[in-house]
Amino acid sequence: MKYYQKQKLKQKIFAVIALVIALIMVLSLLTPVFAAAPNTQTVTAVTNTDVAEPTAEPGQEKTIGGEHFSLDLQMGFDNSYIVEKVTPMTATLTNNGEAFRGEFQVKVYTYENTDSGFQKYALYSQKLELPEGATKQVSMELGLNTVRRNMEVSLVDEGGNVVFQKYVPVDALSPETVAVGVLSEQPAQVQYLAGMNLSEKTSVFFLDRDTFPESQSVMENFAVLIIDDFDTATLGDAQKKALKNWVDNGGLLVLGTGVQAQKVLSGLDFVDVSLNGTQSVSGISAPDGTALSLSAPLTVAGISAEKASVKWEANGTPLTSLMPYGSGYVLMHHFALGLAPFANMPQQTDVLEGLCSGLYDIGEESARVEIANQLRYAANNFPSVAGSSMVVIFLVVGIYIVLAGPVMYIVLKKKDRRELGWITIPVLSVVFLGVVFVLAGRSTYHNGLISTKAIVEMEQDSSIGEAQIAMAVKVPGSGDVNLQSELPIPVQPQVDNGWYDGNGKAEEIDYKVTTGDGTNITFYNNMAWETNNVSASTTLELGGSVTSNVAFDGEKVVGTVTNGTSVNFMDAYLKLDYVYIPLGELPAGETMEVSYDLSTENINARYGERLTNLVTGDGTTVWDQVQNGTITEERGYTLRREQELMEILHNWDTTEQSQWENSQITYEFFGFSDMPIFDSVKYLNGKPARENYLTMFHTVDTKDLSREKSFDLPFTVLPETTDQAVNYDNWNNFCEVNNYMDTEQEVILRYAVGEGVRIDEIQFAFDESYGSGMYADPQVYNVKTGQWEDFVETSYTPGEDYINEERVVQFKMYLEPGVYTHAPRMRVKGGGLYA
Repeated sequence: MKYYQKQKLKQKIFAVIALVIALIMVLSLLTPVFAAAPNTQTVTAVTNTDVAEPTAEPGQEKTIGGEHFSLDLQMGFDNSYIVEKVTPMTATLTNNGEAFRGEFQVKVYTYENTDSGFQKYALYSQKLELPEGATKQVSMELGLNTVRRNMEVSLVDEGGNVVFQKYVPVDALSPETVAVGVLSEQPAQVQYLAGMNLSEKTSVFFLDRDTFPESQSVMENFAVLIIDDFDTATLGDAQKKALKNWVDNGGLLVLGTGVQAQKVLSGLDFVDVSLNGTQSVSGISAPDGTALSLSAPLTVAGISAEKASVKWEANGTPLTSLMPYGSGYVLMHHFALGLAPFANMPQQTDVLEGLCSGLYDIGEESARVEIANQLRYAANNFPSVAGSSMVVIFLVVGIYIVLAGPVMYIVLKKKDRRELGWITIPVLSVVFLGVVFVLAGRSTYHNGLISTKAIVEMEQDSSIGEAQIAMAVKVPGSGDVNLQSELPIPVQPQVDNGWYDGNGKAEEIDYKVTTGDGTNITFYNNMAWETNNVSASTTLELGGSVTSNVAFDGEKVVGTVTNGTSVNFMDAYLKLDYVYIPLGELPAGETMEVSYDLSTENINARYGERLTNLVTGDGTTVWDQVQNGTITEERGYTLRREQELMEILHNWDTTEQSQWENSQITYEFFGFSDMPIFDSVKYLNGKPARENYLTMFHTVDTKDLSREKSFDLPFTVLPETTDQAVNYDNWNNFCEVNNYMDTEQEVILRYAVGEGVRIDEIQFAFDESYGSGMYADPQVYNVKTGQWEDFVETSYTPGEDYINEERVVQFKMYLEPGVYTHAPRMRVKGGGLYA
């Protein structure tokens, strides 16, 4: 009897132990799922190989290893760089000691806290072998977003030792700098150009064949480029291409020709002109009519071009011609800038400045930086990872729990062999552990993830696009994260990605970029699934541009949109003044007929509602449509990101309000593509990454209504907002009229209609949010009768009777004390006088 009791006790003990083993085995089965990182990446500690020595305090910078190495560093242009631009750097290194193998490093600061003195920096590096007595040149393009007095460069050997370090003085120029580049074989003859003053912050740099940019990113430093007495055929292919693309994208190229015309034009195949000898011209006045004193007759070249217009002439002889190219211009002076008599004329810079006026673009750098920051946040939104493999993994674990638990217990109990659980449970666990490892290794969580979002600005009539790119990177494990691309990625330092956390450090590394044939970026000391960001910018050749010929026609928008680019747009949208129109798919090379019925809701809806309606087609949100099964989760993610990218531009849009006062209607095109900008396999810690792309292509243009035979604008025209009582709400899409006084007040709204148009009808309508708040009915002023007329909802005809000499229609509102309301919108029907 005692024997059987002992056996039952043993069986119970074995059963408990078996259940504990099963629990442990279940936890071990889940380990490869939640901790896949140790099996998918290599964790590398930060060593001196990765981090150069900290920057010395100002006044304490000393060269290390100067007896063994010598350095000639050319940073930017004349050792000056424009903040927030891509800056070229060329270092010439000579080894006077033993052979060196390691890295050339430049420290670029990405963040600084002036209160605490804490700074973050990035390292830009290139692998370098420098034999004894050898001299080599290292070139990089750096995005310098902070103001520095010197640049720290270092040589770090393979053992992580800093064997050479030097601080090179540099000058930082404001982002608003208007840079002028001058290319001439005789720079002394055009030295007077250094006195050109195109803005309050103008800098003139003299270039040569070696310093002339090879990439358009560097070329974008310049607003104006001047070439005189230089054989452009000697420029490299990359330099010629960069120059051509720069003009195509909005640059102003100024050419001095005269007796040197053939020489200057020899390498500029995009400047399509004919040369017809030279002649002498006397008695010249400036373009503004001011008399000029020349020491001798001016020799001018006979230059003709189909698309050129005469900008300056003397006695019928063209002196300066203007030729548009893409969205830029070529300003051709038919005389040499560096030769007498023009070069020694007292007023030469005034003449050149006047001829250049209005032809070059001064970008809004603050908006560009903020757009880049918002774009980075957009990239942090990763798509949902397909979970089928995870479901299978948990299903396998569930089967194991059932088999190792109740099934195994019932079977062994029935056979009265529960002690066999010591063998069967471990064997079962080993089998299922192997299955889970295989499934986890093949799951979408095995490798790292990259989310790439980009905005490409396209200029009208240009085949070049400027791309701002944000990449978000994450991997499943802790430690260092290494992103490797087979193609170069022009990494831009980020300006707001650090903060002082009270750690007592003076500075720390943000990331390291190793350039060469491809790009290698390392982020240090990451937690599992921590997000790292990469900002980049580049220029794209698109093969053409997007053109739109659409117009309001009463209650419809009609016309065509042509995709002349090489990009297939999976989704496209058009914005005509306040109205957003979904176009759907627009393949490369195709023209789409547009016929879109307007509605009051489409015109008057608030911005967020308009965007929601645009991407979903109705008043429901993207999330609602995903939840009710109307669209897939993947499609919902794409639509939401499209909306997000459009919102980024809307937040910095300064042209949202109607430009009708200039007789122009503004339209914008938004095209979306999942085409990768950097089309190469990318690796995270040596494993191919799962990457998601979304790029928005954007362009803005205007339609000149003075050249339209007829137009019929819907209720889109809002009053001028020059008065303190009249304010336009860009986000909510209405014009607010306020009475801040304690007494009744009359407010006169001014609706500008512009020059060059004939107005047949005007009509006013209040939106649904209109609240009276008025002690008398509003009125419209009739210029012909000189009387204020009570407001009616029907049309006012003829419309010209209500337009004063300032081309303004006046609408009066009588506001009670301390109230506000919405201004009415105006409809306009008429035609252009120059059609």
